[in-house]
Amino acid sequence: MRAWCGAFLALLLVPAAAESGRSQVRVSLGAGAGREYRDSETSAAALLVQPRLSLIWGGTALDFEGGLARFGGGELTARASGTAGWQALGNRFLGLQLGLDAEGAWYEERGGNGLLLGTARISLSNERAGAWLGGGVGAADAGSGFSGLRALEVGGRIEVGGVSVGLSAGQRAFQRRVTTIRDSVLVLPPDTVVPIGRFEVTESTPHSYADGELTLGWSRGPVSLELAIGGRVGNSLVPTERWARVDGFVTLAPTVMAVFSAGRTPGRPERGLSSQPHFLLGLNLAVPGRHRAAAPPTPPRPGLQVISHPSGARVIRIPIDGARRVELMGDFTNWRPLEMEPAGPGFWRLKLHLEPGLYRINIRVDGGPWIVPPGLTPVPDEFSGAVGQLVID
Repeated sequence: MRAWCGAFLALLLVPAAAESGRSQVRVSLGAGAGREYRDSETSAAALLVQPRLSLIWGGTALDFEGGLARFGGGELTARASGTAGWQALGNRFLGLQLGLDAEGAWYEERGGNGLLLGTARISLSNERAGAWLGGGVGAADAGSGFSGLRALEVGGRIEVGGVSVGLSAGQRAFQRRVTTIRDSVLVLPPDTVVPIGRFEVTESTPHSYADGELTLGWSRGPVSLELAIGGRVGNSLVPTERWARVDGFVTLAPTVMAVFSAGRTPGRPERGLSSQPHFLLGLNLAVPGRHRAAAPPTPPRPGLQVISHPSGARVIRIPIDGARRVELMGDFTNWRPLEMEPAGPGFWRLKLHLEPGLYRINIRVDGGPWIVPPGLTPVPDEFSGAVGQLVID
């Protein structure tokens, strides 16, 4: 969560730049007012613009996000981040994910900072619980040049009585370059000190810290909430911190979602960023893009469909060619796989009783990897890389 606060209205413009069974592209643009970093140590009210691009192709996921803030005094800050992830092996229950994270920011008053980190994570999960272990190496810049960075993480989650409980811990170690100006003197007997000049000394000092965080998630129909509480301990050069935040969203319509977030964002010592409070109240509007038929023109193939059954149930219908077996699972099945049944050439279906709301869903074809169903918006997932976002009216 970015350390800014204020009212925020985001227009999520979602053109279908590429969308097939296992590839999807999404573009979003946000604009509004909030509280943003003015430099690495302070924040202030600003006008914000936030573009974002997400791409999922098979087991590969790319996500790029930018931000531009203009403050009342005319100062500008810009930031950008990108994440590339690859599902190297495994399925929903056992997997290895490789990733590359890049972050950067530029401040008109104080220059910039950045981070580049290559990561690897192994995960193990079943229908109601999961755990992961990972680490990474890279470099970070707090404004005085890049230096080495090492990271470790471990975590797990479990579903208890309709509440998702997560616990994670991580450790980071890095070097910080510090340049000081010292006087050069000549000592003459008996005790005479004669200044002869000044010189610069650049030293690398080791920094390290460990974080722990507990999260509680709850979802009922169109409403979802998450509470996070965390703390940090570090060596003598990294301050101790505590933080808490609450995030929530309410699906108002298939294309409209209200978003709320408040709390405190932990600092990023490796980038020289201090801890900041934040508050967010916004509205996400999804606008479908235009489809351009290829030559020769062919009718577009529908994605996942939800059909109301006379009994009050919902029938999920998915187009999949050449499959012998299709399984479906989601948060509404407690991540237990359910067999779908054939529904004519190239289609599969499953009848379920679902209340209106926002759900997460994946499918598996002929025992292969779990993937996002065609036609659904992908959202990040710590185990399979991405899951589909399904809206039930």
